[in-house]
Amino acid sequence: MTTTQITRPTRGTAAKLARFVGHYLEMVVAMVVGMVALAPLWPSD
Repeated sequence: MTTTQITRPTRGTAAKLARFVGHYLEMVVAMVVGMVALAPLWPSD
């Protein structure tokens, strides 16, 4: 019988998650800035 040991996340995993979340937030900000900058060019009905 094979057992699988469940371990807690390591600092490396936490660092990777923090890097991912930081990059995600950067991309969200970039998209919002782009939408605001290009909004005057979009025709409104």
